Amino acid sequence: MAKTLKLDLSVFKASGVYTLEFDASENIIINPQTIRLVIGYSNIGPFNTPVYCPDVTTFLSIFGDIDRTLEKKGSFFHRSALTCLEAGPIFALNLRILNNSVNNEGNPNYAAGADVARYRAFSVDTEEHNGANATGGYSDPLTKQDKLLSSYYNKENFWFPDTTNLLATLDNSGTKSDNKKLFSIVNLGQNPVSVIVRKSKDSTFPLRGFDITAREYFGPNNVPPYMNEYDYISDWFIDVIVISGNWTDYQSLSNDPIFSSYFTPKGLIKSKIDDFLVQNGVNLVLSVTGTLIPNFVDNNGTLRYIQTLINNETPRTGIFCAVNEEALDNLYNNPSVFDLVGHHLIDEIGPDADLGTNKSLNFLSYEQNLFADFTYYKNVGGGTGGSEIIYTNTSPDEYLLETGTILENTLYNAIGDSGILTSLFKSYNSSLRDGGAICLDTNFTGSNHDEQIKALKNFVTVTPDEPAERWVLGKVTNLPNSGYPEFNNGDLVKLKL
Repeated sequence: MAKTLKLDLSVFKASGVYTLEFDASENIIINPQTIRLVIGYSNIGPFNTPVYCPDVTTFLSIFGDIDRTLEKKGSFFHRSALTCLEAGPIFALNLRILNNSVNNEGNPNYAAGADVARYRAFSVDTEEHNGANATGGYSDPLTKQDKLLSSYYNKENFWFPDTTNLLATLDNSGTKSDNKKLFSIVNLGQNPVSVIVRKSKDSTFPLRGFDITAREYFGPNNVPPYMNEYDYISDWFIDVIVISGNWTDYQSLSNDPIFSSYFTPKGLIKSKIDDFLVQNGVNLVLSVTGTLIPNFVDNNGTLRYIQTLINNETPRTGIFCAVNEEALDNLYNNPSVFDLVGHHLIDEIGPDADLGTNKSLNFLSYEQNLFADFTYYKNVGGGTGGSEIIYTNTSPDEYLLETGTILENTLYNAIGDSGILTSLFKSYNSSLRDGGAICLDTNFTGSNHDEQIKALKNFVTVTPDEPAERWVLGKVTNLPNSGYPEFNNGDLVKLKL
């Protein structure tokens, strides 16, 4: 039986050529516990900190492939690391000097070449707007969200992104300043990305099983102080989706022959997100579902905390985030609060509204006018030609759908283009529901009852050949004296089906 000879590379103190004599029948086994440190420079990946790379795939995913431009300048970091990985795992140390130039106000001096990174502070409250969002490239002067790249790092020894540093860099101006918001993200990588943050879908994995209250999950006396004991655990989950590249030119994307199916001039269609992500040309960098409840562990012992899940991938993705746990613990006194469901929107149709005249949603990645789908400022005619409706509380004005074609059919004994007579519908019953939705009940009683139902059903059904949305024309009546400033008695409105 051949004798095993162990070769310990740690005994070699310097590079060079060494001669070893051994019996040809003996097997050479390299000690797998010996790990080499490869030092160099890369334009991609973490810097000023050692990164454990067990194999070539991991190294390439973090630092990219061989950089010919750097090799022409005498830097062979990638090639050296790949060679060493043939023998075993390595630690890769990418050394980089940053430009920390600042101006007289202490802000990054972009004109002097300062290395900066832009953060985004997100609102997690339906009634509060996100922090400012600059979607273009860096320019002079920089925005308040553009900070020195080094400011996000703990630099006491080896550098590493620190949530404390990220929170400390957030802008503190305004009544609901960025540093009071509960969730922030920064791209520490070298490549532009687009970030989508949405409330997680309750019906899909991994949220199944979390549709229980905090009281049920933690116990009646153990609910975190920032949660209501009847909050659903699932309502604290969000999805963070990161896509390579800048996807914010909505006007161009809405006219693109491929991507126009997923974009309007105002943004990505939220119902089409999943379909968009699987398209060719869409490079998904990161997709994480997690909770904003700090250090939350499910009953299987799996950590679900969004901050940890995202930051564990930072060496690969460059995406780093922070949950403002201090503000969360003091949520009662913090100007930014938590509500992904919409409880805080209840008062927006009354005199206690907080959003002012420009009522809009702007939290996470949701942005739309709160009343745009059902608020109109002028009456419209009932002719088949329709009448254009303009919602002026936006810039530019929104041109809403026309009244459109009215159902004309001799089955309903209507004269001209007056549609279906109101007498053919039962009186509105506010307690009548169909699967939880408000509904109107027909009053077709004649011998052609079945034909009337069939004709109405066919008319209101959206098809590929007739994709326009369907509406019911209604009149506003019996409004109270106050509390509904957008409507007046007698107004005609379109009720979306």
